[in-house]
This record gives sequence, structure tokens and C-alpha cells, in this order.
Amino acid sequence: MVKKAFLFFSICLTTLIVKGQTNLTSANMNPIAGDVFIEHLCDTTGVLSGPSGAAVTWDFSALNTLSIDTINFMDCASTPFCDSFTGSNIAYLNLGNYTYEDATGSALSTVGSYFGGFYLYLNQPQCILFYPATYHSSHQDTFSAQVTLGSGYSQYLTGTDSFYCDAYGTLILPSGSYPNVLRVYHVNIVKDSIAYMGVSFSVSTSRTESYSWYDTGFHYSLLSIGYDTAGSTSSYVSGVGYYTIPPPLSNATLSTSETPLTIYPEPATTYLNLDVHIDNAEGAYVTVSDLLGHIVKTIPSTQIRQGFNDINIRITDLNDGVYIVSVHTAFGDTKQKAVIAR
Repeated sequence: MVKKAFLFFSICLTTLIVKGQTNLTSANMNPIAGDVFIEHLCDTTGVLSGPSGAAVTWDFSALNTLSIDTINFMDCASTPFCDSFTGSNIAYLNLGNYTYEDATGSALSTVGSYFGGFYLYLNQPQCILFYPATYHSSHQDTFSAQVTLGSGYSQYLTGTDSFYCDAYGTLILPSGSYPNVLRVYHVNIVKDSIAYMGVSFSVSTSRTESYSWYDTGFHYSLLSIGYDTAGSTSSYVSGVGYYTIPPPLSNATLSTSETPLTIYPEPATTYLNLDVHIDNAEGAYVTVSDLLGHIVKTIPSTQIRQGFNDINIRITDLNDGVYIVSVHTAFGDTKQKAVIAR
């Protein structure tokens, strides 16, 4: 009787552990157009990746944010460089750079990127996340890329990626607590070479390691910690970032008054153009805020008149991303989103 009771308890305990694990699939992890994530880049001082294993609790509630940016996902076809990246069906914009990805049922892979006037083509796409992924599963992949530098020069990158799901448990961040997350350990090795007039020269080999935490339904990593392990006897933390989702940005939920507001173009590059009709201009003003509520532009009441207003806001000093334009009047506020992408 005691043995049967012990066996039953063991089976129940095993079942609970299995149910507690996170299973990442394309259905619950692939990004979709319209996804927006706030990137919190943090101080690396004293940050450690923590233990591996089952039912672990990682406490990163004391992370210190140094800078904030946004990551905006969109259909490849809606971006200006999609035709150059065959095989991409989703892209994201971050720090003015476009990264093109291929989201399939078996993996999320990078096809290439456009940055600072250069095109990076991956002849063999680089895996970002494989499916299905659960505790103790692993995956290995290879990739290659080419950058044309001009004047007869080309840069070639070849590399390998190794993934191992080494832990699951509860992740605590400044943004809150997330139970049943899966941690993926990733080793990336890249060989870099330069070719000039058909002659290739080896430049360097780099090795980086990272730990990323994932939760089903959150189409990005919750937290990533990177280690630089190349050319040194001991690795060091080279980057820490955690990610959050901003509040819903639909115009229907943002608009809180009857003041008509039209914003164009979408996306904007140099100017945000506002067409707005104000019945009572006394005390009215306009603000542009980032997704955390920080006001980055203000049009004072002295520049607003009763009736129709055609307002042009220069945005060359703002980073690419999603912003909120608010028209403040005595009768309430009207708010709409605006996208800046260059």
C-alpha cells in the first residue's frame, strides 16, 4: 500500500513538472506585423545568468535601465527594401535599421538586413529560434552572409549556431514576474573574411554566448544576456536587455475627444504633418510622446488657432519608432499613434 501510494505521488509530481515546462512553437512565438516591443538596455555590472535546471527562479528585478528603444515588426512588403531580401515574410525596425526574417513552422531565421546604406545578404539564413523548443531540446545550424563594400571589396561571414534549452522556471524582471518561462543557451561562432579582386583574406573569428528567456505568446525574448568569449580566458557580460509590450495603440482607444485629427505620412521621415480642427483654441497645445510617456516635442498654444490647423513637426532628431501625438484642448484630449521610419 505504501509503495502504491509512493508510486502515485511520484507520477503526480512528474506530471506537474512536465505541465510546468514551456513549449515554444511557431504558433505561439513567431512575430506578427504590428508587434511592438520596448527594449530596455541595462547596466551589465554584477549581472550573472544564473543557474540552469528545472523550476529555477531568476531574480533580475534590480536591473538598471541605461537606454530605451523600440522594435517594430511589420510585413516585409510594407518596407522599402523587401524586394532585396528574397524569402523574408516579416521584418522589424530598430535604431533605423531593417532586419528581414523568415517565420516558418520550424524556425525563425534572419534573411538579411539593411543598415547605414549597406545590404547584408544571408546566402544561408541564420536561425534565431527553433521549434518546437522545450526543456533539454537542442538545435544546431549554419549560416553564411556577404556584404558588398564597393571598390572591389566584399566581406564574407560564415558561422555556426548551437542552441540548448537548459532551464525553465520563474523570471522576475522590473516589469513583473513571469512563471513557466524557458531559457535557451546559445553559442554563436563567426568567421570573418575580406575578398578583394577574387582573393580572400581571413580577418577574425568571434565567439559569443547568450542566455535568452522566452514565454509563450510573447513574440520576443523577455530577457537576453550576452557574453563575449572570444580571445580571452574568461568571458564577460557584454550586453543585457529586457523587453516589454507597450499599451494598445489602436486609434479607437486612443481618441478621447471629438477633435478630428489626421496624421501623415505613415511612416514619417522628416516631418509629422497634422491636420486638426479645434473649436476652442484657448489653452490648446500639441505634444509628441514616446511609448513610455516621455514628451519629446511640444507645439505651444501660441502656435494654435481656432478652426483648421495645418501643423508641421520636424522629427529629424527623433529615433525611428512608434510615438503618440496628443492634441490637448479644454474639452479633452485626442491621441493617435505615429510611426517614424527612415
